[in-house]
Amino acid sequence: MATIMLTHQNVFDALSGSWQQAQTTPGSASLPHGKGVSLIEHWNCQQQSRLLAELSTISRQGSGWILMVNAPAPLSKQALQQAGVAPWRVLSIQGIPPGASQSLMERALAQGSMGALVSWQAKPGQRQQACLQAAAQRGNCRGFIITAPSGLPALH
Repeated sequence: MATIMLTHQNVFDALSGSWQQAQTTPGSASLPHGKGVSLIEHWNCQQQSRLLAELSTISRQGSGWILMVNAPAPLSKQALQQAGVAPWRVLSIQGIPPGASQSLMERALAQGSMGALVSWQAKPGQRQQACLQAAAQRGNCRGFIITAPSGLPALH
């Protein structure tokens, strides 16, 4: 079940870090801009700005829904609009258990009606990353996985 959650709280705060293009094999080339899965580690304000800019571009292109999985707080309609993201294109799913998130993400990335998928979760293993990359390529979708340092409670 997908619900749109729009509040005045900011969903993008509190973590810190750097972007990495997840790759299907070590040393392989990055995927072309516009499809593929990026890992965002050590979340910070700069990463938030980059993500919102990417989502704004995807939203303006009208290339599909933007799916948020296990966001740590309700989404802010105002923050999305200020960044140029159409809030009516954003779906939020909460409470997905870690074991089910991989399957959900693969299906969402591959199905073709998503413009982007943003998931807050533990860092996927190399094999899981390869599956997500393949699904994103099939669906021509962008994926963003925001990871938390180990030892922190799950964000949901």
